[in-house]
Amino acid sequence: MASNTLSVEEIEQLQIPMVSVDRISSPAVPTVSSQNRKGARLAVEALLNQGCTKIAHFRGPKGLWIADERCQGYLDLVEELPWFTTKLIVDGNFQLKGAVEAANQLFDKYPDIDGVFAGNDLIAIGVLRAMQERGIHVPDEVQIIGYDGIPLTEMVYPELSTVLQPIYEMGELAAQILINKIEQEPLVATHHQLEVKLVQRGTTRHKH
Repeated sequence: MASNTLSVEEIEQLQIPMVSVDRISSPAVPTVSSQNRKGARLAVEALLNQGCTKIAHFRGPKGLWIADERCQGYLDLVEELPWFTTKLIVDGNFQLKGAVEAANQLFDKYPDIDGVFAGNDLIAIGVLRAMQERGIHVPDEVQIIGYDGIPLTEMVYPELSTVLQPIYEMGELAAQILINKIEQEPLVATHHQLEVKLVQRGTTRHKH
């Protein structure tokens, strides 16, 4: 399962072997995810080190575990900084179109934002499009980092900096756990968090 549309009660009523990918759905269901909070910290730390003085976060839906974890990683590093305000956290809803509108509204209010950490790559690409429509140069004026590492990140211009999830390995591990459950073998661990890494490309001012 890689969806958050079922409630815990509905999941527990399904009497079939199940593994949840990239979200915690029920304590009884094994999960495979990436280190979401750590990945967010890697992104925000890079933006701070590369000179950003006001970083916004476009988050995923509230109550969705991965979105909350990524938001918390952002807060870990900026909550005590003098420029921080919760108004710099806006809902990008994990969608490109919504992110364009949210970015325009936020930059109307805070034109001095010079860094964006997006909760996923689609949001980041939406923010990039909004910046280009506003004539704001990326990465010279605003630096952007996404999260996931979807193929589209290498097709936009400039290519998107992102926190790379080991998507293939997550799927492979989830399948192996599911086979173990079907064969009723004992599980070594219930919750697995795989390593992430920051890949910097054209939307950040990293030193090559």
